[in-house]
Amino acid sequence: MNFRSDFVFKTSKIFFFLIVFLLSSFTHAQWSVEGGKLIWPNGPVMPKTLIIYDDASSFQNALDLWYDQGAEEIPSIFYKNAQNWRPALRIQIDVDSSHFTGSTHILGGISYAFLTTNHGTQLEPLVGFQGVGWSSIAGSASWGANSSIIGLSGLVYSDAPIGLIPKSIGVQSLYSFESGANDTITNAYGFKSEINKWGSGNTLVDTFYSFHSSNDKPANITKFYHFYGKDDYPSYFGGAMIQKVYTYDVENPPTRGELESLFGTPEEAGFGFNFFIDDNAESANLYHIVSDGVRWWVFTAAQAP
Repeated sequence: MNFRSDFVFKTSKIFFFLIVFLLSSFTHAQWSVEGGKLIWPNGPVMPKTLIIYDDASSFQNALDLWYDQGAEEIPSIFYKNAQNWRPALRIQIDVDSSHFTGSTHILGGISYAFLTTNHGTQLEPLVGFQGVGWSSIAGSASWGANSSIIGLSGLVYSDAPIGLIPKSIGVQSLYSFESGANDTITNAYGFKSEINKWGSGNTLVDTFYSFHSSNDKPANITKFYHFYGKDDYPSYFGGAMIQKVYTYDVENPPTRGELESLFGTPEEAGFGFNFFIDDNAESANLYHIVSDGVRWWVFTAAQAP
């Protein structure tokens, strides 16, 4: 084949490919660009299930994503309009009968926040994993009676102009009510969670139950209960409280010397430290002991007639 015929042949192949490509563009979904991201609208790009390391040895990771500071954007997965337990990312570990030992950890996933500096002072939390529960509903949208908003070591966040949220749960989370928020949370529960006092939103919380909350009660919380928290807000246990009852053999009534030998001085115990003693477990003499930080106070109980 001479140069001319070779050129015509190759050009014909390219032309044929372009024709096929153009025709397919009218009949099939195409990639699109949205906000600098490449979007494929018609089904998964990769196989539905991707198996990496079918027989993973110890300390092998199925997938590593590293973010180098200075990169324009961290690796991200956006799964738009997914509902009904369709997560953007699923991580699963399977151990079958032929590989089971029972003597090793089985981890569904692990997330590291890895600090390796040899100098300086870290002033903010080191968070291994962070999740954000975010409400931004509007219009006629609403929350059902059994729904809730949950933040895990992250945010319970709202900028929603409407909505009645029956329950919110925060674990090491910041409740942040931002500009435009005008919704209501019926019951909020927080474990070592804070309220963002600089939030400008008007989210109203009917009742906030907190364990070890270290900030003051914001104006938009109607009732504030906490266990081991800041200031003199009441602790609410939701029913009858079961308190420790000791069964030491003591005098009637117990002496300061006996109490200090068992529990230390009132100064060591601290103001408000209190407990019960059932003398020698005989259910005859019951004492309520309270420290005011300086003295021990003894209250002798009377049997119900």
